[in-house]
Amino acid sequence: MKARFADFEERLRADKDSKAVTRAEQNGQAALDALQGFQNNEGAGIMSRIREAARNNPGGMEGVLSEMRPGGRFADLRTHFNSALEHDRGFAAAYDKASTALAQYGDSRTAVDAIIAKSPAAGLGARFEALDAQIGEAAGKTPSSRDGMSKLDDITKQLAEIFQRAVDGVKSVFNRSAGAEATSRPSPSPSMGA
Repeated sequence: MKARFADFEERLRADKDSKAVTRAEQNGQAALDALQGFQNNEGAGIMSRIREAARNNPGGMEGVLSEMRPGGRFADLRTHFNSALEHDRGFAAAYDKASTALAQYGDSRTAVDAIIAKSPAAGLGARFEALDAQIGEAAGKTPSSRDGMSKLDDITKQLAEIFQRAVDGVKSVFNRSAGAEATSRPSPSPSMGA
């Protein structure tokens, strides 16, 4: 009888875990869609200005966002961003939707981390790696409602570390591929004439 009860409990736990994973994947996709929707639709005007500033700034996007504060190099961008948040309902609604979706993903993703810790062999970490990287990248390119910060800064420290590890992992794969490709090419032969 105890074995049947234990088996039943295990099935319930597995079902609960499966639903939590599915919910996290759905919330992750919703967060990514909301962030990209904000950047490419309602927020496209100010985001194109921010991207342009990032292209011309050695610190890139991170440098621009950190200087979007009073007295910062890109204070004017912060002023435009804050004005749009305050006066443009569509902009504010899209930004709030992205913020809410990101927070929901943060909650559900933290629950998945607990599941991964219980059964690392399930391969769940790898399943979330690409999604975490995409969300982390999109959040890192979206201004926070707080001066000088990105949406990535708004995420809890633990979740930000998860995203950062995923982004770093994806970058390292590309860097290794580029390095391997460069070393697999034959080097030019020395010139025989002199």
